Amino acid sequence: MLKETYEMMKKLVQGDYDPLAFSCDFPGFLCDNYDAMKAENPYATDVLNENMPDICAEYERGQDPSSFIEKVNLQYMLALSTADFMY
Repeated sequence: MLKETYEMMKKLVQGDYDPLAFSCDFPGFLCDNYDAMKAENPYATDVLNENMPDICAEYERGQDPSSFIEKVNLQYMLALSTADFMY
């Protein structure tokens, strides 16, 4: 599940995922897949669940997405640093 999580974040950072759609989709994805993610890598799961729901909740339609994408990228890099694999 973490691979899919990282892929979602990577797509946003690369401009291949609509920021508004991401801000709506990602918290639900974390919630729905929490147990599987926790089994794969507890630390990365904790990192993502600590800040990402709030970061996503802060983003609203019409805002400049650059700050949002920057915050997501920081969390992506932090979580990825705990991974057993690299993308």
